[in-house]
Amino acid sequence: MTSSWPNGRSATVAVTVDLDAETMWTSKDAANARRPVVMSQAKYEIDFGVDYFLEAFADLGIAATFFVPGWVAERNPSLVRKIAASGHEIASHGYDHTRISAHPPEFEKWTITRSKHILEELTGERVLGYRAPYFELTEQTLDLLRDLEMSYSSNLMNSVHPYRHPDSGIVELPVSWMWDDGPYYLFATEPPNYRQMFPPAVVRDAWYAEFQALAELGGLMNLVLHPQLSARPSRLVALKSLLEQMKSEGAWLAPCREVADTVPA
Repeated sequence: MTSSWPNGRSATVAVTVDLDAETMWTSKDAANARRPVVMSQAKYEIDFGVDYFLEAFADLGIAATFFVPGWVAERNPSLVRKIAASGHEIASHGYDHTRISAHPPEFEKWTITRSKHILEELTGERVLGYRAPYFELTEQTLDLLRDLEMSYSSNLMNSVHPYRHPDSGIVELPVSWMWDDGPYYLFATEPPNYRQMFPPAVVRDAWYAEFQALAELGGLMNLVLHPQLSARPSRLVALKSLLEQMKSEGAWLAPCREVADTVPA
């Protein structure tokens, strides 16, 4: 199976950014809100990381998709508007990065609906996509997206090609933990998360190897980035170098809304 990409491109890379800010930590442990060192990572994301990403993307001439929790958007409205004004897509990442499974079913409808409303009010543009906190879908998620006139989900890990869900008609843009910077870079003492942090060169090599293999399949690489992780200086240098190489080798680097539009009805 291969996908049909514009202008005969062999592979597509969707550059996506999860703008979790404080919710990366408070959704794991509410007590993190009272831990200044933990919260300082979120402050780096808001004060520096997003701008570093925007500068890098502008240098490369690419548009990304920023998945933004509604809670983060409410507290950083000017930043969300700046991202949108820079030509990037704003999509939903729920309200406060809370695990859907920790709440009754009606919570999921509330969080997606509220996030969509907040983001559309801020940007004046329709929100078409949804990435669930922790990629956690339920049996009703796709129907909720359809009812809210959204067009794509970016959560499942069952393919390297985008496809359309037969019942809801929602497009799926598959992800993989291999393409997420969290498993490589995330480290925390509260809550304990003593995983090995990989050097940027190792991550760059791993992602480039994936890109080469996906190009052979005509697939989609859905990079999942977090400014408080990948926008640290040496990591950002490696990321920018990788994206430059992908682009020079003929990859289509596109926001999710444009990738979703390539999937036949």
